[in-house]
Amino acid sequence: MESPPSDESDYHRICPEDFESREGRFIKTVETTEPCLDGPVPGPSPVALAIDYGLPEDPADDVLLVADANQPVIHRFSLFADGATPIEPIVTNTPTSDVDVTPYVPASSDPADLAATDRYLYAVSAADSSVLAIEYSENTPATFGAVLPVLAGISARANEENLESRNRVRSAFSNVRSIEVVSPFYNLEPDPDTGGARVPEEDLCDSSDDEAFALAQNAGNMRGVFLAVSLSNGTMFFLDIYDLNAPCRGGEGAIACSLAETGPDQFASIRRHRRRFRFTPSTFISIDGTPSLQFNTAPGKLDETTGVPLNSDGPGLEFISCPPSMFNVFGANAVPSDEDALICTSSQVWSNFTQRWDAEWEGLIPQSEGGLGLFSDESFDGQPGIWFLGGDVPLCQVGVLGQQQGPPADSDLSIDLLESYGGDRVLITGELPPNTRDDPNCKQFEDLEEDIDDFPVWFPIIRAFNDQLEIGPSPNPNRYTLDEVRFCFNQYTAYQIHTQDAYAVTGTTSGFIHRVVADATTGECIFDQTRPIQIDDVDTFLSARAFEDAQFINPMVSFHIGPFPSDTSLTDSTVALLNFNILNQFEIEVLDTSTGLRSLPASMLFSEEQDQLFFVDFEAGVRRIVFSPLSIVQTFE
Repeated sequence: MESPPSDESDYHRICPEDFESREGRFIKTVETTEPCLDGPVPGPSPVALAIDYGLPEDPADDVLLVADANQPVIHRFSLFADGATPIEPIVTNTPTSDVDVTPYVPASSDPADLAATDRYLYAVSAADSSVLAIEYSENTPATFGAVLPVLAGISARANEENLESRNRVRSAFSNVRSIEVVSPFYNLEPDPDTGGARVPEEDLCDSSDDEAFALAQNAGNMRGVFLAVSLSNGTMFFLDIYDLNAPCRGGEGAIACSLAETGPDQFASIRRHRRRFRFTPSTFISIDGTPSLQFNTAPGKLDETTGVPLNSDGPGLEFISCPPSMFNVFGANAVPSDEDALICTSSQVWSNFTQRWDAEWEGLIPQSEGGLGLFSDESFDGQPGIWFLGGDVPLCQVGVLGQQQGPPADSDLSIDLLESYGGDRVLITGELPPNTRDDPNCKQFEDLEEDIDDFPVWFPIIRAFNDQLEIGPSPNPNRYTLDEVRFCFNQYTAYQIHTQDAYAVTGTTSGFIHRVVADATTGECIFDQTRPIQIDDVDTFLSARAFEDAQFINPMVSFHIGPFPSDTSLTDSTVALLNFNILNQFEIEVLDTSTGLRSLPASMLFSEEQDQLFFVDFEAGVRRIVFSPLSIVQTFE
């Protein structure tokens, strides 16, 4: 089933409305990807159910929905007085562990659009504990049952999973334990225009009502339809589906989304199937303080009008034009130019993170440190050569590359320079083994890990595989040779993988972004051809290597570190480190449901009569949760 794109026509309340002409507002068209995952054995494995009651006036349209933990479908059964009849299932392309369905909701956030015409089904993937949103509107038969795209940008888990699914709501590294559609203070009435149902106009927040407007500014006062998502870490977040308070959120003048310079929620961001934010402060995504570009021992605080590092004679930042979906967070060119930014960051608020960014010249690739490296004259499968075996680190998975044989780049983009990249390098960091520790020929290799900045012992990587490296000779034969290192480290040793002639770019949350995979036939680390670069889509720029005097772009940030001074002689001890912090003021609305020590979330049940959620935690007991404001008001142990 082909999914409709996720674009500007989706339900959303983004303020100010003219976001495209303001810094920091971008709604990206997203198309879903559908990795097909089946269970380990054939046959159904029903694990959870939900009842779709349909419209109240039509008792014959009730449907039983059954999640299947083994088959990539959600089973459906028509319910009648004499039993249940199987009907066509919904294909999810992944087994599921929980399922729920929304009541009818309007298609848009326009206050004039009150007809409740759309429905959505939500399910938890049994394969990776992410949440899927599924089209469930009978009035759109062409897309009924389609898994919808929900992600613009990349997830924090993209590298861990080695995929970039657009059809998953992920939760960092916490698993989803249970989901429940909640609809506090949401009631429908007959719609005389359509014969269906509609939202009563008086239920929408009236911005002229000062008390209602003030209450709506707190995202914890929830009125409408939302998906509660319980996590294994004892917290709960919510997805927006239809917010009755939306007309009062954003700016000062409500419907018009006029910008209130002192308003508590002037940058409201509400979008269907996206995490619900707390109210936002008056600042938007920004940079924290002044970035620095350290060169050797000089800190190099950057001048915003020139990009030149103060108190340093090293490289600086060059002015660039921000790619689409990014905006300028640092830079004010003193010379009139179309290029006015020194650092750009993503304005896709649902896929941005508060994090520190480091771009280190020939820096460490995160998670590439191992302790079981071994020099060998042949590979694991018997190929002769100079090999370094390192089976304790999944080298392709963390992004290690050997020499690339692509054509020279004809652009000034780091992503293009990767095609002819000279390969990473492996550094030896272990202690000398007992049999050579006292050998005078090995004395220079004492304390390598402590001396790594001044005396790195490394070898270029010719070819990289998930568990081994084909390496070249010593780049510094006057200081050490391959034979000397192999003699002194003739047993298992510790090692690290660093970039070579390139900056390693890492974010504290998003990590070392890359599209390196192991070739299915040879096992060699190659670029994933199913994730090609699209020049107008920064989300496809999955790269963490920035090259000298080339613009670096990944889905989160962009910058251009200039060339090293012509009189600089680069050595193994050269230090060049760009550092800056991006602050994302949009915080997820989170409810702590744990005991503070342990949590074993189990299930949830929403009471429409009481507008309350009952949450079962095997450690914390049964919690009673209300939505005005969102809080736990009672615990039954």
